[in-house]
Amino acid sequence: GYTFNGGNTGATFTHDLDYSDYSLMQLGGPLSWGASSALNDKYGLTGTEYENQAQDGFINAPTIEDELSTLKLAASKVLENEYFSSIEFGMSYKEREKTKDSQGFFMTLSGFSLDNPGMLAVPEQYRMGSVDLGFIGMGDMIAYDVNGLVNDGYYSLLDESLTNTSHLTKSWTVKEEITSVFAQANINAEVSGLALTGNVGVRYVHTDQSSQGNAFNTVDDIVVASPTNISHDYSHVLPSLNLSLAIDEQQTVRFGAAKTISRARLDEMNASIDASYNTTQDENGNYWSVSGGNPNLEPKEATGYDLSYENYFSDEGYFSAAFFYKDLTQWIFDGTYAIDMSGVADPSNGEIPATSEGTGSGKVNGGGGDLYGYELSLALPFKIFHPSLEGFGLIASHTGIESDIEDQNGNEYELPGLSDKIQSLTVYYEMNGIQLRTSMRKRSAFKGDVYGLGFDTEQVDILGETIWDIQAGYDFSEAGVESLEGLSIQFQVQNLTEEPFTSLSGDNALQVRDYQDYGRTYLLGFSYKL
Repeated sequence: GYTFNGGNTGATFTHDLDYSDYSLMQLGGPLSWGASSALNDKYGLTGTEYENQAQDGFINAPTIEDELSTLKLAASKVLENEYFSSIEFGMSYKEREKTKDSQGFFMTLSGFSLDNPGMLAVPEQYRMGSVDLGFIGMGDMIAYDVNGLVNDGYYSLLDESLTNTSHLTKSWTVKEEITSVFAQANINAEVSGLALTGNVGVRYVHTDQSSQGNAFNTVDDIVVASPTNISHDYSHVLPSLNLSLAIDEQQTVRFGAAKTISRARLDEMNASIDASYNTTQDENGNYWSVSGGNPNLEPKEATGYDLSYENYFSDEGYFSAAFFYKDLTQWIFDGTYAIDMSGVADPSNGEIPATSEGTGSGKVNGGGGDLYGYELSLALPFKIFHPSLEGFGLIASHTGIESDIEDQNGNEYELPGLSDKIQSLTVYYEMNGIQLRTSMRKRSAFKGDVYGLGFDTEQVDILGETIWDIQAGYDFSEAGVESLEGLSIQFQVQNLTEEPFTSLSGDNALQVRDYQDYGRTYLLGFSYKL
C-alpha cells in the first residue's frame, strides 16, 4: 500500500517483505522485463511461454572523447585623439571534436537456460550490508557490488545494438572549426564636460561544422548501417557597443548593445540517424524518412540592449537599477527539416536510391521572441544612519523577468532555466576581526533540462526554492591578538533550512519526478598567513 504525503514529498509505502534479507532478495528475474529478439535467439527462447525471459538487467556504458584546441593572436595600439584611447584587433581559431560511442548491454545471469532459469543469492564477497530506505517506508534494502559481479563474470552481456538502433543513433563524431577576426576601439572622450568611456567593436565569425555517423534501419530484426558524413558552414557578423557616462564622482549611467550567438549542443548536430527509404512520398515530396541529429543546425541568435544607473553614495554603499531587453531569433526547437541523403544506401537492400532528398525530424532553428526585465541592487552600510552601527550592513538584489517566446509553429515556449523572479539578501556584521553574515537566495519555479532514461535530456518543471546560509569567522590579526597573528577561522552552514530540490513530471503537484533533500552542509576552515 501507499499513502501520499503532504506537499511534494511523494509517497510512503507499506509492505510485508524484509528487503534486507539476502536469502529472500536474490539476483535474477522471476518476472523478467524487457523484450529482445537477440536474447531470445541467443538462448533459444521460442513461444509466448518462454520468450523474453532472459533479461536480468541492463547497462548503459557510453564512452566520450572531447578535444578542444584554440589559438588567439591579438594586438593593440595606443591612439592620441580626443575620442579613442586605443584600438585592439586580432584573430582566433578554435577547433573542437567530440566523439561519443553509446553502448548498452542486456545482462543475463551466467548459466541461464530454460533448464536453469533460477535465481542466485548474492555471494558473500559482494555483499555491502544494507541501505536505509525508511524515508519512503521501505525499511532496509540489500546493497551489493554490481560492478564486481559483472567484472567477475556473474553476468553474460549482449550488445543491444544488434537489434536496436537506439544506441547507434547516439554514436557519432562532431567537429567544429571556428575562425574569427575582431576589432575594437576603446573610447575615452568628454560629452558636455562629462567623462564618456567604453568601447565599440565588431567580430566576424565563420564556422565549419561536420559530423560523421551512420544511417540505421532494422531489416529482419538485424540493424543495418550506412555511413554518413555531412558538412555545413555559416558566418555571423557580431557588432557591440558599451558606453559608460560618469555624471559625477558618485553616479554613472551605462549602456550596452550587442548581437550575440549561443551554439547548439554538439549532440544535437550529430549525423547519426534512424533512416528508412519509403516506397511513397511524404507530405514534403520526399522518400527518405529520417530521425536523429541535425548536422545543419545553427546557433541561437539574440540582439540585446542594457541600460543601468549606478549610485555609489558612500565608500561601502551603492544602489543600481538595470533594465534589459533581448530580441531572440533562430532559437532551437523540435521539428522537421530537409536533409540531403546523397550517397547513403537504402538500408533495406544496400543500394543507393535515385533520389536523395529526405525529411528529418529533430532539432531545428526557428521561432523566437522577446525577453526583458529589470534588476535592482543595493549595498547598504548601516553606519550611514548612526556611528554606533559601524560594521553592520546588508546587500540585496531583485530581478524580474518577462518573456514572450514562440516556437517555429507559433506555440508558446518557456526558456529553460529562466525564473521570472530572483532575489538575494545578505545581512552582515564585520568589525574587529568578527565576521558574521546570513544569506538568502530565492528563485521562482522554472523549466529545466535533466537527464532521463538512456541519457536523453528532457524538460521538466522545477519548483522554486529559498536557500539560507550562515557564516561566522574570526580574524585574530584584525582583532589585535599578536600571539595568533595571521590566523583566521571560519564556520559555515549551507542550506540551513534543508530546502529540497523538487521537479515535477507535469503541472500536478502529485507528479513528483525528483524530491532530493540534501540536508545541511557544515564547513569549518582555518587559514594562516606567514
